[in-house]
Amino acid sequence: MKLVSDPNSSLDCAQSLIAGGKKNMNIIARVIAGVLMAAATVPATAQDSLPDPTTEEFCMVVQQVLANTDRTGANTVFTNMPAYRRSKPKVDYHL
Repeated sequence: MKLVSDPNSSLDCAQSLIAGGKKNMNIIARVIAGVLMAAATVPATAQDSLPDPTTEEFCMVVQQVLANTDRTGANTVFTNMPAYRRSKPKVDYHL
């Protein structure tokens, strides 16, 4: 079967699809390679500025990096479970 759109072409449909598929795969491979390179460079720059994970600032800095913001949060670190539970809102069953 010959291509109808180009009567002078000697490619049949299968050869045309293979040739077009290779070109598309090449484009897809380039896009994937670019995305992977960009993703590989972002965490390296973010990790350079992170404080020690045992410090109180670590969680806030990680949240800023993940949210891509300059705003700071107010994290409270609880050392015991009863204090943590008291900090949570209570349910009023009588509503």
